[in-house]
Amino acid sequence: MSVQDTPPSVQPTKLPAPAKLAQASNSFQFVVPLLFPFARASRLATESLARKPPHVAGAAVRFEKLEIIPSGKDVILAAQFCLDRDWDVFHWFSACGSGYLRGNPVFDATTRTIRVANVHYDVATENLVLGAMRLLAGPALGRDLESRLQFNVAKDLDKLEAQIAKAIAKPEGRDVTISGTVRSFGPPSLTWTKDGFLAMFSAKGTVRAVAHI
Repeated sequence: MSVQDTPPSVQPTKLPAPAKLAQASNSFQFVVPLLFPFARASRLATESLARKPPHVAGAAVRFEKLEIIPSGKDVILAAQFCLDRDWDVFHWFSACGSGYLRGNPVFDATTRTIRVANVHYDVATENLVLGAMRLLAGPALGRDLESRLQFNVAKDLDKLEAQIAKAIAKPEGRDVTISGTVRSFGPPSLTWTKDGFLAMFSAKGTVRAVAHI
């Protein structure tokens, strides 16, 4: 990248000349995004952990906070937690701390579920309590968290698909009305933004125009 005081001279490139279609077509295809916010996912995971805390190595792992943060190739799980020993009824000897784990978001097209797989400790940011948990629990904590980090978006997708089909089918215009029919929706692919998980799926169909003369 270079920096200069005056803007560079850019020669505009002409668009190609219009060309005739080999055959007439009334089909269309476009991509639809569905955002599942990290705030919603973090809340659902935290509620699941509160209802049934993970139990590893004779201690309950009580999560006070779990926040999903986007990263480049995965997501970070920022956690505040306490290790509550089974014999410590009043939590007088609980060891509390914070730390980070990481996981890989994937989309299961069969169940239409977003989940975070391969949850593991982030040893680069490990503190004393998280290190002790890793020694006590091993991979068991990661496996338990994976079962909580599953978010079914089937209802969200069904609702969005129904809204799209209804909007496309509604005729628009006066002298010429245009409407369409959605024939199929493609399987979503998953990525993520700074705000949440982003499922992208295609909508295919046909369009029709009616002239009112």
